[in-house]
Amino acid sequence: MPWARWGAAATVLAALAACRSGDAPTAVVKPKAPDVAAPQERSFTCRIVPRETVTAGTALSGYVESVLVDAGTLVADGQVMAIVGKPQVASLNPPAAVSTFIAAKKYADSLQTSVAVRRLTLSRAQAVFAKQELLNREGATPRLVFEKALVDRDTAASELAAEEEASRGADNALAKLEDRQRETAKQNREAVASLTTAAAAEVHAPAAGMVVERNIMPGQAVTEANRGALFRIAPHPDLLRAEFATLPAGQAVSIHAENVSLSAEVAKSGQFADFESRTEPLRPGMPCTVTLRIK
Repeated sequence: MPWARWGAAATVLAALAACRSGDAPTAVVKPKAPDVAAPQERSFTCRIVPRETVTAGTALSGYVESVLVDAGTLVADGQVMAIVGKPQVASLNPPAAVSTFIAAKKYADSLQTSVAVRRLTLSRAQAVFAKQELLNREGATPRLVFEKALVDRDTAASELAAEEEASRGADNALAKLEDRQRETAKQNREAVASLTTAAAAEVHAPAAGMVVERNIMPGQAVTEANRGALFRIAPHPDLLRAEFATLPAGQAVSIHAENVSLSAEVAKSGQFADFESRTEPLRPGMPCTVTLRIK
């Protein structure tokens, strides 16, 4: 009968549908793990200074007869650092000449600091390039990364060459000014030698430590305005401070100078980090870089 044939067909179709839907395995899709950015490092230039300094001067106005120590010298408590005499004739060394010399010395010193920073930058760029060059040979680094390391190295080398040339020019100009000042100081001594000096004073170190600043030179006039701070001394030259542009307070940083790396923490002001250098060859006045990690 026709209805019997249709019923049999319906039964077969139902069985096939059950096999297709009930027995087929279901694919499991695992969620993709979120990308986690690697921490990045940023570096800034900084300057090493002593945490504490004391000044050395004299109560006598006159002229500088001799300077016995320079910046970077370790002195004992009470050590004689300079001799100031009080002549009965006016100094032949005009204030303008002294100001010119001091300005030239500061400029030359700043260029020397800049050269040291450039050398440190070049050294680090060369190290990065050497690593990328090795990885590039093995095909383990993108070409763009290798080319950037090459450009950074060449740029650092070019900037260092320019700074060194400027520094040599400043040093030559400073040497000419120093010769002129020595001649003037000699003329002062010859003029004073024929007269009686009213008084003379020795400038003593008020504490043992390192001379970090010398503000006088032979023949310079010592007046009430400058006689109180002829020298600046760091009593504890191993207790140092890295000064830099404002960074987050409490941030852990690394301080790099002269192939030495030390860990420190940014102070509350955000403008310096204190550290100790009891065994490392670090001293006040050295340039440095400070590195922090950004997550």
